[in-house]
Amino acid sequence: MKRNIFFIFQLLGLLVFLMNNLLSRPFPKNSAPPLTVIDVHSHLFGRITNNNGITFKDYEGAVENALSKMDKSGIKKMLIMPPPFPPEHKDIYEYDEFKEVLNKYPERFGFLGGGGTLNVMLQKYANTDIMDEIKKEFEKTARKIIADGAVGFGEIACEHLCLGKTHNHQQLSPDNPLLLLLADISAELNVPIDIHMEAVTMPLKTPERLFVPPNPEMLTENISAFEKLLSYNPKAKIIWDHVGWDQTGMRSAELTDMLLSKHPNLFMSIKICTTDCPIENCMIDNDGNIRKEWLQILEKHSDRFMIGCDEFIMSPKIKKKLPPSIKDTINLFAKLPKELKRKIAFENARRIFNLH
Repeated sequence: MKRNIFFIFQLLGLLVFLMNNLLSRPFPKNSAPPLTVIDVHSHLFGRITNNNGITFKDYEGAVENALSKMDKSGIKKMLIMPPPFPPEHKDIYEYDEFKEVLNKYPERFGFLGGGGTLNVMLQKYANTDIMDEIKKEFEKTARKIIADGAVGFGEIACEHLCLGKTHNHQQLSPDNPLLLLLADISAELNVPIDIHMEAVTMPLKTPERLFVPPNPEMLTENISAFEKLLSYNPKAKIIWDHVGWDQTGMRSAELTDMLLSKHPNLFMSIKICTTDCPIENCMIDNDGNIRKEWLQILEKHSDRFMIGCDEFIMSPKIKKKLPPSIKDTINLFAKLPKELKRKIAFENARRIFNLH
């Protein structure tokens, strides 16, 4: 009798375990390709505004869509962050909108914060004297983001070019006092800052294919100010995102090598999207193969690169379509040598973001 009761309890325990795993949907079984990649930079869109101007949210649907894309692409974990919003944007949101949904899948998701708060403040006060009250508010906001469970700050815009009618232009000198303050906080808390910045190595006329306005006619050189940020606090981990996706033609392999060689606290996340980046500016050639000079840089600085697909993953209730980037980015990743692939897939991300 005792043996039968013991067997029943074992069976019940097994059933509970299986149900918990099915409900939390941590990983698919027999997935191909295997789940090995940590994507350190993507976005969720779960806000829907109907014809009556009423806005409601469906982040549950966006997360289900994300999980499906991840399972098909071999992405084990995805770090979600709000885009970098300008102050005048009508639909600003932060990590608190999707945090609760992400927390249902702790093995599959993490998040960064600041695109809807810190970046708004940075853009708002970009060309003004920074008062002590503003610094205190900025620091309080930054510390709360990490206290709420974020693994970093992002997305922060320094040169954000408008690529479409609903897009926007943002410009911020990388050595802005508030961004330097964020570097100090980043170093203290040991979390990275994710920065969106088109490379401008010298004054440049905005490419004709881009919108002027809202983009300015001329773009301002920003690499020297970026180096000031990198040198200001060497303990601050700075991620310059979207390497491999270049809108100015100036983010070259040579520039990448120079900056990585000079600044040990600089890291980069790779994004490939052939639908909205001229192929001559891309990390891949016309046949989809990684260019020789870029492969050499990835191998030389193999502990400094990660995957950051920058996919905009929508709720299925949203009809809007944005250029997909998971497929192109993962296709490039799949062609890397085995040892390099392992570092870029997950080892570097796990170390830089303190993921366990």
